[in-house]
Amino acid sequence: MIEMLVPQVADRLGQPDAIIAFDPSSFPKRGTHSVGVKRQWCGHRDKVDNCQVGVFMGYVSDQDHALLDFRLYLPEEWARDEQRCQDCHVPPEIRYQTRQDQCLEMLDQWGEQVPHGWVTGDDEFGRHTPFRQALRERGERYVLGVPCNTTIRDLEALPPEYQGRGRRPKAPWQSVTDWRQSLPPTAWRRLTVRDGEKGPVEIEMVKRRVQTRLERKRTGPEEWLVVTRRPLADDRTLEPKASPDATDQDAGYRHHYYLTPTGVSEAALKEPSLKELARVIKAGACIEASFIRGKGEVGMDEYQGMSED
Repeated sequence: MIEMLVPQVADRLGQPDAIIAFDPSSFPKRGTHSVGVKRQWCGHRDKVDNCQVGVFMGYVSDQDHALLDFRLYLPEEWARDEQRCQDCHVPPEIRYQTRQDQCLEMLDQWGEQVPHGWVTGDDEFGRHTPFRQALRERGERYVLGVPCNTTIRDLEALPPEYQGRGRRPKAPWQSVTDWRQSLPPTAWRRLTVRDGEKGPVEIEMVKRRVQTRLERKRTGPEEWLVVTRRPLADDRTLEPKASPDATDQDAGYRHHYYLTPTGVSEAALKEPSLKELARVIKAGACIEASFIRGKGEVGMDEYQGMSED
């Protein structure tokens, strides 16, 4: 079915600047026999609970959006238990994969068949530096969420004053939250993203060239840091689920953080506009809408599988 679906979506919705969106979705369960079920983060209930998790590949263009492919996430403890897998008829060739590896597998399988200009996902994928590196190696432009404690160096900030000895100092490392709190009010730009039922849907954004601190204190490549904010009172969904910065909720705003690469492809040599980045960020919300529609209208999360034994 997927082999039939993908060409149809590419034919009807395909655009060169379309967006491939990766997003996990959880399916609450009561028992222990459904393949891959365990106590893990359940986004459906917004807490750790007994559930299965699927990793989905979606497609978003100006025409419409659709889910293209998926992988059932098999936790490592399941993959190590050969008897349990055999009892549940898990094919013997199935091995443990991280959710990031599952995304890359789907991208490698279908990426050339569906025209696209961007890849996006939430902070579960963006915080994983090898995943960002793998996308850069494939020449993919991405906009991936990152946590509010991500450590960055602002490459556009003025360095500390040189004392005349040793190496010239660079801008300090700091969390994106601390960096954002130091911004002047004039740094934010307001954009009207679309017209809503209650009026224009607006978002404020700021973008800066940064480097991130990787594992073992290594320095990552140059990337664009994108920060968005919206008033907490504005409950109109624009952004996908991510790890918002809760430290400033009393100030009336909710903040989200994203990274996007520089110079990974010919298209990426041109600096992306804030309007273009906002369009990509919004694609995650389209996939969330597909989950809601799928689970509510076609019973995507309502199924039973029983062994004849």
